Amino acid sequence: MAGGYARATAQFKDIVKGELGSDSLVDPDWYNKWIEPRFGKKRGRHMNTRGNSGGRQAEYINGLSEIVEKGYAGNEAGTLTPTQQDEFDAAKLALGEILSDTDITDSGDDRVKAALLGANSALAGGEVPETPETNFFNRTTPGGKTVRLAQQCFLLYNLEPFSKFHRQLLAGTSAAATGVSPPRTFYTQARGLGSRGLGTTTTGPAARRTNTIQTSGYFSKKLNTPRMYLVADDSTESSITNKLALKKHGDKIANMQSSEISQLIPRLRFFKVYREEDDKTVVEFEFSPTTKVGMGLSDKIDLDFLGATQEKFIRGDDVGLKSFDWEFVGSDPFTATREIAASINLTAQHFSAYVRKRTSTNVKIGKPNNKGEYRFLDFVLQPDCRDLDQRNLNYKNFSPECYEIRVEVGYNGGGKTFGTFDSDGQFQEAVNCHKDILLLSPTDHKFEFNDDGSVDLTINLRGRLDALMNDKMMNVLLPYGGASAGLMQVNIANIDQDQRDQIPLLKGNTSPQISLEDAENAVKYINNNKKNVDNADKIQEDLELAISKMYVSNKQLFFAHIFDKLDTGGAIHSYVMSPEEKFTYTQWATDIALSTLPPTVSLTNVHAGGTPGATRDDAVGILDPLTGASDDLRADNFIELLASFVSPTQEALSREITKIQNAAPNVQMTNFVSYFFLGDLLAVVLDSITGEDTFASGEITKQTFTSIERAATNVQLGALALPDPQSIADVLASAGFKKTAPPSTVKNVLDNFRVILGNIDARLKATGKNQTINLAHIPISVPLFNEFMIENVLAKDSDNYPFFEFVNHLISSLVINTLGTKCFGGLIDTSTTTQTLMANSPDRIEDTNVFRVIGIAEVADQAAATVASVTGGEVPTDVAEDLAEAAEQPAIDARDAAGASTYRTIDPALILPDNPILGNCREQQKDVFEYLFIGTQTIDPESLNGEYDADLRRGIYHIAFGADRGLVKTMKFAKTNQEFLPEAQFASEGGLLLNQLSNAFDVSIEMVGNNLFKIGQYLYIDAEALGAGPSWADMGQAPARQRSYANIMGLGGYHLITEVANSISDSGVYTTTVKARWQDPGTRPDWPDVTVI
Repeated sequence: MAGGYARATAQFKDIVKGELGSDSLVDPDWYNKWIEPRFGKKRGRHMNTRGNSGGRQAEYINGLSEIVEKGYAGNEAGTLTPTQQDEFDAAKLALGEILSDTDITDSGDDRVKAALLGANSALAGGEVPETPETNFFNRTTPGGKTVRLAQQCFLLYNLEPFSKFHRQLLAGTSAAATGVSPPRTFYTQARGLGSRGLGTTTTGPAARRTNTIQTSGYFSKKLNTPRMYLVADDSTESSITNKLALKKHGDKIANMQSSEISQLIPRLRFFKVYREEDDKTVVEFEFSPTTKVGMGLSDKIDLDFLGATQEKFIRGDDVGLKSFDWEFVGSDPFTATREIAASINLTAQHFSAYVRKRTSTNVKIGKPNNKGEYRFLDFVLQPDCRDLDQRNLNYKNFSPECYEIRVEVGYNGGGKTFGTFDSDGQFQEAVNCHKDILLLSPTDHKFEFNDDGSVDLTINLRGRLDALMNDKMMNVLLPYGGASAGLMQVNIANIDQDQRDQIPLLKGNTSPQISLEDAENAVKYINNNKKNVDNADKIQEDLELAISKMYVSNKQLFFAHIFDKLDTGGAIHSYVMSPEEKFTYTQWATDIALSTLPPTVSLTNVHAGGTPGATRDDAVGILDPLTGASDDLRADNFIELLASFVSPTQEALSREITKIQNAAPNVQMTNFVSYFFLGDLLAVVLDSITGEDTFASGEITKQTFTSIERAATNVQLGALALPDPQSIADVLASAGFKKTAPPSTVKNVLDNFRVILGNIDARLKATGKNQTINLAHIPISVPLFNEFMIENVLAKDSDNYPFFEFVNHLISSLVINTLGTKCFGGLIDTSTTTQTLMANSPDRIEDTNVFRVIGIAEVADQAAATVASVTGGEVPTDVAEDLAEAAEQPAIDARDAAGASTYRTIDPALILPDNPILGNCREQQKDVFEYLFIGTQTIDPESLNGEYDADLRRGIYHIAFGADRGLVKTMKFAKTNQEFLPEAQFASEGGLLLNQLSNAFDVSIEMVGNNLFKIGQYLYIDAEALGAGPSWADMGQAPARQRSYANIMGLGGYHLITEVANSISDSGVYTTTVKARWQDPGTRPDWPDVTVI
């Protein structure tokens, strides 16, 4: 008998003594099969490493592991009997003997490997995985889904070294970016701010301190400005979720006294923003405070009709504002703060007042010089942002322009402080900066004609960016996000001329192709005029099929575009796992102890693409096809994959995808992991929807991919530095596929769109270490991403995949869910959800003081101070710069080598009430920037302590009930619908009777109107004035435990805002209503000023 098994059996038999009671941890069948016959009268069983199959060996090891697993469970519950404890100890000793025998641990049988992994897991208190099924060659074929997720689990478990590698790539200075062949052209070296502006080649310490990522997608070379900002993941703070909405001195606004609040007058201004050409003109809608007698009352005025005018007396030409209401809406934290619903209520004495053309006295003129003209009917009409030559159905004196509605809400007034603010000037500054800017588009309206002849008008609007999204203007499946629908081509060659001539848009058109816009309008015409069109249903069906083919073709091209940009730019990387890593990570579906996983990899090995001497086991001649299939979704098979399913229709595409999915169960695990980084993927998609670098559109066919297949060898061997690799884009261009450009009216909206990419902040279970990583640095397995694209893009019969939804699904599926629950039961023990926030501001973030410089400028300052003290005077500028360069460069190099960022990032610690990230202090500007924050909301109860100053630094406002100051008018608490919460609390704490009071209270707060709160933010409610004590008061252990009734009842504490509604009435009353859901009471180590009894 081999040593390990013999010693294990002897150890176990010696302790257990052959007596198994009814409550034994040992399975009697296993014992009688493997232990008792060895020493009893029957000597039938004989374990050794050579003469027994892997299945028998695995069964023996698993039996011991299951005893240990039961022992730990009983030990935790405190129910182990002395006999069970002996069995538990015996099994642990026996497993120790087995794991010390290299003849056993070096087994090549996958079943034995799984059993050994289970043994290690059991000894560490984890789960014992089931023995996997193997084929004739004793190898497992876990299947495509298992293999792809196993590789993603490996990447996420090693987040730290891979994220360091990506920081080096974005800096573009280290060997990570430049020391490979072929070079990684996707990445551009970060450069600093110089006298010539962002992105210019500048030297010296000032430039290095402001290094800015230059990689396309993160940076727009056309606009010469950042497009995607990263939040610092090495700051003292990691989240800006609560800080995006901070207003300057907002903490003092939230705590104003009644004498200060009474000085405030609601400020409500409406603007029409012309978006003709590539510039804007801003025109204010003006509401007159008095009636102009000469406008229709004492004198006749010209009334505008369509194509005509008439001179008449009317009862007045003015339009009045009755009310304005707006709220932030959304079905989940990801969508909530980008969706705005608003309603404007107007009144006029005569209908003509709405259609009269007026000239504003407050105009900011741009290229579209409209001389300040507006109509109140502009609130109602959908803007026409097509090219000018397509606006051919309007009247001579009424042609709707391309424009948007902009609303500014806030306050005027505020001249005298009574102690809340440091000075009267600070009070005025706070009021001036307390503004929100809403960008809106109309959705519907209603006229109400009253008995006295007056006409009321109600207009419903939604957020402009949300409107663009729903109107397919940020559709990732189309070039330029679908903004160039007028230039996208639909093939209608199968519709004959007689059929076309029945449709006004197509009459006389003999071209085989028309624009997507015309095709969709033609379908609408037929649908509304079927009586006037012969064979209408057939023509409509043919047009809809042609449109569908265009969308199907483009979503395949979008998939190809992503891979093409990443692959040809060297942004797809690889790593060869060790044999231990390869096998262990295939067990991701089990809840084995994370301490049994292999150690994390090193940054050096990430650079090298694996451990020294590691060899791909899926290379030619190594992977045995008899033991399983290779994954069709692997990176170096992408061209063949694309060629295999390319189809002209959704039905045909779905059939080809089914074939690929049916082959997935036979996929075997390999040690080769190909991956890219999430930020690089988002950069490619962002470039595509904004038109910075989009893909060519065309009708894809098998013939198209014949050309690509001819070039496939060059594409794949490009990584081996063979000559002239040809990109997919090159092949498509040579096949006649063309890139389109949208109208300038759309371009100037997308030019002001920015993304802020936040962090994921989690505590790893394996180490207990808090890990903060920017989402840009998250590695994504290429095969898993290909699976995501096939299931979420190609397999779905959808023609619109908005950028926001794409990002949400991507992060939730490949990052959050994988980290949280899928990999070994979860790699983190904090609750994390994807979140987005939308913010508007006339300010560019790069002009604010929220960026973290490299953090080593003080080194140069200290050097300059030292020289100054020696020389007795100030250091000349040129000498200071030389000193700075000498002092900083080694520190920069050291940070880069360690994988720390050496470029500017947004530092959450610098975002404070007196230094907000997005200030709205300036008067109306032509440009308003729209910032989309994409991040995660991590709940870490240990950091929530109810302390005012600490929370204010996190951007969490405190509000109190019954206080002598603040914005709260009323506050109503309502118990949540958490079923059985009191019963669960009662049972969990040994039947403490007072836990029958346990619940959690949601809250509805009516407040003085303000712009401080947005959905997804946290706020803290101080309920101590209710007499139930502070929410955080729970310390000590029974019987010496001290706890407040508020803590037991879930009254007050930290709440997540779920609804925000605002209203300004014609009487000048500005009201804000906030609804929030209870999250956590907070916790502190002690409760001062109480007497312990």
